Amino acid sequence: ADLVNAYHALERLADNPDPPTLADLLPISPVPKGRLKTCLELLAARGVVRNGDGHYRLLKRGLNRDQVAGEGRA
Repeated sequence: ADLVNAYHALERLADNPDPPTLADLLPISPVPKGRLKTCLELLAARGVVRNGDGHYRLLKRGLNRDQVAGEGRA
């Protein structure tokens, strides 16, 4: 559930001109800071997100809950 929540927070901010930072994501995600950071790192390792200088760019958009959960198990 945390991975899905992290993904959805990223998706909400994906159209912003600048990719969001962890600080941008925290207010809109129910996931605690440490766990959110871990989820973002996992999504980056799976190629769903790119982390550049603390900014998280969503690379795979439109994934449903099962697809996001599947990325966590891959």
